[in-house]
Amino acid sequence: MESLRGAANLDGHALSVPFLLDPDGRGPAQPLVERTDAPSQPTDEDLARHNMTHEEFNRLTADRVTQVDDAMRSIAGASFRVTIPGVRHRSFSDLAAWDVGTEEERHRRMQIIRDYVRAFFDKTLLGKPHTLLDMETSACAEVKVERFSDAK
Repeated sequence: MESLRGAANLDGHALSVPFLLDPDGRGPAQPLVERTDAPSQPTDEDLARHNMTHEEFNRLTADRVTQVDDAMRSIAGASFRVTIPGVRHRSFSDLAAWDVGTEEERHRRMQIIRDYVRAFFDKTLLGKPHTLLDMETSACAEVKVERFSDAK
């Protein structure tokens, strides 16, 4: 049986990170691509419901970002985070097709998701050296690609 050569986090985090760390605090040896959201500011009503202030929310959000970044840096293989505005729930799944926006916007988001997931597997499984993930600037102005570990 051939070993796992790469993974795409298609739907969210476990314990606030995109994968579970081993007992030594390390991530997987295989490359990973994940999608994340820019944190949105909750309403005053949301905060009251959770008995939290804006300052507490911002501190919690910053701590989670640091935790996820540290986890991504712990991966032995190349890893990437792709941020696509308008795609919520940390998802590369088909949620983007049913989320807010016009039909044209939903189709565009789905195409971007397909393109970046394909680029990751072209790079990881087929060994293609030049993919969307390797570009200095994104092919889509709204997409942000972050590289971790040996992902260059």
